[in-house]
Amino acid sequence: CLNIKLNGVHMKINLNIGTSDSDTIIEIIGNIKNSYPMMEVINEQINTDESLSTITVEVEDKDAFIKVIENGMENYDFDPLSSVTDLDEFELWSDSIF
Repeated sequence: CLNIKLNGVHMKINLNIGTSDSDTIIEIIGNIKNSYPMMEVINEQINTDESLSTITVEVEDKDAFIKVIENGMENYDFDPLSSVTDLDEFELWSDSIF
């Protein structure tokens, strides 16, 4: 397994959250940012009809970011985060692994 990290290359990924409540979304994003400060919110899509939100963020190191998500979700710190996908909808992390 060869892991090559390109310096200065940022990756955009989607945080899929099972709520449309803006206070909850702000809290989750704040909690994630406290654990992974090199995250920047790029876009927010909030679907109030289906109570779903997709928050597009930019991160420096996708693998390190996923580790932070996995560790935080063990304590439900980022609940109701349901999955993390790349921009092509490829799943990088899902709460269904627990």
